[in-house]
Amino acid sequence: MINRRELFKKTLVGTALLGVMRNVFSQPKTAISPVSQIELDLSSDLKKRFTNGISWSEYFNYLYGRAVIFNDQPNVGILNTLDEAGYPIGLPMHFEFKNDFFYFAMNSAAKRNDTILKNQNISLLIYYNSLNQSTVLIKGKAKSTPIKYQYKADDSQQTQILYEVEPTEVNLSFLDNSTRNKQEIKRNLYTFKKIGSSWERSSRVISIQNDLDDLMAQLSLKNHKWLTPLLP
Repeated sequence: MINRRELFKKTLVGTALLGVMRNVFSQPKTAISPVSQIELDLSSDLKKRFTNGISWSEYFNYLYGRAVIFNDQPNVGILNTLDEAGYPIGLPMHFEFKNDFFYFAMNSAAKRNDTILKNQNISLLIYYNSLNQSTVLIKGKAKSTPIKYQYKADDSQQTQILYEVEPTEVNLSFLDNSTRNKQEIKRNLYTFKKIGSSWERSSRVISIQNDLDDLMAQLSLKNHKWLTPLLP
């Protein structure tokens, strides 16, 4: 658990929020290979890591570091909450990751603060297209901390509330690169669920039929024999 009192002894004023969060929650140093040595197919490497018992947080640090190299935006995800009518609403959100916790900040005047107050259950979806279309889906409760950021926006002072998310479930998936151009595309899915103080892990392979690509190919070839049974 982060010692908040030590980290936030002073109120940070006049600094862009993202810069503040990056300074406070410095990302752990991860050994990164030079770009020229990074394998194009990350699937086999990641499978080995999971087979060897890598934790979800170790995997995320590994993935985060490579996303930086490939110029993917490493610390932006889609934060999903439920609105008053019960519909899921997703908005892009900058986050920081430290000691297995996720952090994000929100304007104190935003209506979403009331939404989270009524229902703390949230999910954070992180997507790295350049790394075998890897996804990280975090589920947990968003709890507001006593920490508030002050910064100047236009001619007014804005206040941001810092939220902390302790994951209770983490879903990690990535494309099996060897199936990328086949009709049956496969994704590897690893699910981590927190039971008490430990994490239970399960895995499965998701099969996705790539019929749309086949259809577009036949349309371009004007293959009426192939298309006729599909047309009304």
